Amino acid sequence: MSIKIGLQMFSVRNKFNEDRIKTLQDLSTIGYKHIEIPIDFQSDSVFNINTLSASDLKRMTETAGIQVLATHIPGELKEQELNDIISYHKELGCYRAIIPMMLFQGAHDVIAFSKRLNEYGKKLWTHGIQLYYHNHFQEFQKFDGKTVYEILLENTNPDYLKFELDMYWAIRGGANVEQLLKQLGNRCELIHIKDLPHPISSINILETLNEEKAITLHDFMPLFNSDNFVEIGQGKLDIKEIIKLVKEHTATKYIIVEQDVITIDEIKSVEISFSALSDLLDAEYE
Repeated sequence: MSIKIGLQMFSVRNKFNEDRIKTLQDLSTIGYKHIEIPIDFQSDSVFNINTLSASDLKRMTETAGIQVLATHIPGELKEQELNDIISYHKELGCYRAIIPMMLFQGAHDVIAFSKRLNEYGKKLWTHGIQLYYHNHFQEFQKFDGKTVYEILLENTNPDYLKFELDMYWAIRGGANVEQLLKQLGNRCELIHIKDLPHPISSINILETLNEEKAITLHDFMPLFNSDNFVEIGQGKLDIKEIIKLVKEHTATKYIIVEQDVITIDEIKSVEISFSALSDLLDAEYE
């Protein structure tokens, strides 16, 4: 089965807020037929989902010839919030939900979060919705001799939790890509890809931090600037080799473009990444 290309809508968040229908049409014209979109009903949500019903989003995407393959949801949910998310997914016709980030103070924190993931995952699973966890670099910090990622893998039910591996952030956490993909195996169905600018010399962010200190948002925020991100094919990551390893070791169904910070027009940016990724996937199949 061939791997399909998707887009995390965070990459075009400003365009989508300006004109939802035109943005979806532009993405479809580029070739994107699968998207992820954050679902957060708070009034300050970047996507204003509280003003966009599931039926309207479904109508917009279907008209553009696009499928919502997954959502990103908050990592801490009250029971009613989880129920609302389940209802939204059912109405939208989307059966994947992804928790995109969490910060940890120690191993006890990771184990407690694993328990919560199992609880959320079980409830979603009973409604036909698969839960995933999406990493950044802090999951490769070690507590008590194990990485956060290893603790999550060991303490979550494989049926209730799968993983969306953000390859860029894993590399920036110093992960051994092949070893990580082997560990994930069938629990990895979704991959996020972006590229790393050539001038970056300190690839492993953890080497620049105090490894004994828990990572906080204060450590994150300086990284979210144009010096750290570039369109696929414009940077130094060997994405062709990454795709080869993904195909060898996992059950990945989608490779998803996500550009955290964009300096050029958002639509042009994701078009560059789509074209480069398409060429790399085609080359891999030859």
